[in-house]
Amino acid sequence: MSARAARNWRVVSRDGTPLWAGEDPRRAAAVAAGHVDALIRVEMTGEEVMARWRPGSHDQHPDGRPWTWADESADLTGRDAVRLAWVAAHYLDRPILVSEFDGRVWDGHHRVVAAARTGAWLTVVVLPAAGPAPAETPPAEAPSFMRPWCDRTTAAAVWARAAAGGSPDLLASDLGG
Repeated sequence: MSARAARNWRVVSRDGTPLWAGEDPRRAAAVAAGHVDALIRVEMTGEEVMARWRPGSHDQHPDGRPWTWADESADLTGRDAVRLAWVAAHYLDRPILVSEFDGRVWDGHHRVVAAARTGAWLTVVVLPAAGPAPAETPPAEAPSFMRPWCDRTTAAAVWARAAAGGSPDLLASDLGG
């Protein structure tokens, strides 16, 4: 990892309150584990994101082979090239959301591929491996993966967005990213 990214590991609460900053990602994870609402933020290139987390859009091919970033890039280029170009030109300043819990990118696949192609830096919001206990149980309809990371209000807002035809995924912006 480059020196620029290493200097920028930060642990913040969901409201943006700084909790820790430094060069050690393991220390960032330890600090985050001690706070119920902590998130880790770091600046990385698209290539660094690809090296650390897997794409979350598909787990595997129909024949059982794992889905890779090369597959993701080819898929996005083939079916969504115009959107990918637009993202590269206008959307790389938005944070992406990744999870140490399952090792995948939850929000920002287009941005990761575009950043890898252009050499751009991304703000990465990292959900720690050990999820905090939720303050309240989300609605029964909320996806189970959301429960460690958001309260009932956030889960209900994501569910309402999905019911209205929007994204059903937990996005970095849902967590103040």
